[in-house]
Amino acid sequence: MNELDVLLARNADFKFLTVTFNTGYNTSQSASDKEYTYKTMLDIEVDDVLVVCVGDVYKTVTVRKVIDAMARTDNRKNINWVVCKVDTASYEADIELQNRLQKKVTKALAKKRQKELEESLLDYMDDDDMAEVSTLLQLNRKIH
Repeated sequence: MNELDVLLARNADFKFLTVTFNTGYNTSQSASDKEYTYKTMLDIEVDDVLVVCVGDVYKTVTVRKVIDAMARTDNRKNINWVVCKVDTASYEADIELQNRLQKKVTKALAKKRQKELEESLLDYMDDDDMAEVSTLLQLNRKIH
């Protein structure tokens, strides 16, 4: 831990994180091959999704381990900060709501199409045709 981190560790929320990138950080490694260390004062747990800055590009990572700042023993000086925590719970709730609403819309459209088809057919059927439909409906009830 470098000198500045020693001072930052006075804050109980200051911690280091081991993370893996969610998409390949470079072309020679898959997303979970290598772990990287970042620091934060955010409320973070294992498996949280975070945004970090790599050069001038923002990337998402998944937390693999939360390390108490005082437990860190190496003297690496260039540990970057976490940009923010991704609110995946809110996102997942939004997606769930969207899916429920889409099912309702699909059901409503099916009812609408059925009603429109029924009304369209009625326009082209005469009284004799409707009498035959009624007979069929009553026969169907007797069978069941």
